[in-house]
Amino acid sequence: MGTSTVWQVTWNTDLARYQICQQAGKELVVSEMEVDGDAWREWLEQVSSFAFQSKEGGHVTALKEHRGGGRVY
Repeated sequence: MGTSTVWQVTWNTDLARYQICQQAGKELVVSEMEVDGDAWREWLEQVSSFAFQSKEGGHVTALKEHRGGGRVY
């Protein structure tokens, strides 16, 4: 059975920006991305779920679901 990938979007206090963490098995890849740009929207199209932690400390898990009008999440 393959290794599942876990995505997290978290606030990095030192950098004062959000970062995306990809955990696949023991490997952790961290990248930075503006959460209001084109790259963010493209990333959202590619992932089916992710955990989100706001800079205020709130947590939510987003799961992609198709809704009326072609909307997701």
